[in-house]
Amino acid sequence: MSNSQNELEELRNAVSNRAMRLGSEQDLLTKYASISMRNSYHETHNPKGIVNLGTSVNRLMESELQERLNRPDMFIFKTKDHQHYFDFRGTALLREALSGFFSRHFSGGKPVMPDQLVVMNGVTACMDNLAFACCDAGDIALTPTPVYGRIFTDFQERSAVKMMPVHLLPKKEAGTEKDFELAVEAVERRIEELEAKGKKVGAFVLLNPQNPLGDVYPPHLVMDLLKICAQHKIHVIIDEIYALSVHAEGVHFSSVLSYDDLPDPNRTHFVWGLAKDFGLAGMRIGVVYSRNPIILKCLDVGGIYQGVASILDDTVAELLNDTGEGITSRAKFDKKSLTFVGLIEAK
Repeated sequence: MSNSQNELEELRNAVSNRAMRLGSEQDLLTKYASISMRNSYHETHNPKGIVNLGTSVNRLMESELQERLNRPDMFIFKTKDHQHYFDFRGTALLREALSGFFSRHFSGGKPVMPDQLVVMNGVTACMDNLAFACCDAGDIALTPTPVYGRIFTDFQERSAVKMMPVHLLPKKEAGTEKDFELAVEAVERRIEELEAKGKKVGAFVLLNPQNPLGDVYPPHLVMDLLKICAQHKIHVIIDEIYALSVHAEGVHFSSVLSYDDLPDPNRTHFVWGLAKDFGLAGMRIGVVYSRNPIILKCLDVGGIYQGVASILDDTVAELLNDTGEGITSRAKFDKKSLTFVGLIEAK
């Protein structure tokens, strides 16, 4: 072997098999997002740079957020609150603020208990920890495809849960009214096929609103999916990160937090974050809501590794509590987004 081959072999022997697997299986989105960031397009400063079309970025509220987050009541360091260790599930101030925010915008006024919320550094961290908590290594998780690609890696990279697709097909192939239509029968058929082969399906992951299709799944469909999964004792993880980004005329989104009588509350988990509706991906704030006390305890442990700085928690709490005509009012979301949609349609 050449010297370079010997050096590579020595390096391989110096790390774990897990490190080798993670290092050699970086997903396309992460790999090329990193390359793009190092050589980003700019009209004047870097006209030959890369335009990243693979990452969803919400720039609608940039000016409003910059103004609000630079006010004197933001990022205030308090020795008793921010200098020392704290509750890694998220500060009490943030979990109370999230509770009120979800009650106003998601649950239709139904209580969302702060003690059933866990804050982590982004929705990716939430998914990673839910994969660990809901499934064992080698178990299968299902998700309808096409889908946001990180869903696969979030489950597979560290928890070794095998994410498999429920293929949604073009209408000509599926005989449906629309392309890539989600049907309960297709999900149930996929579960039964795998179980007949002796496979354990531990989780079903649903993005609602869906990425990249943009479909908004109605409550009766989601409830039917919850019932099927309950029959098979499968956890359902519903990612609602685009919940406040639905502005199409005649389309109404209903959060799972607003549903009555969930078929299996202990196996139904809600995920949301600031990256899309607020465009605050840099804040790295994701949150899980679950009623399962054992899942919550497991996520508490995960918070030790993937928690968010307490001063950032409390700053986000201040932002979420800014109600009325503040930055988190629904009127503000709708006005800004519909103005943008109008500009696009005018072109």
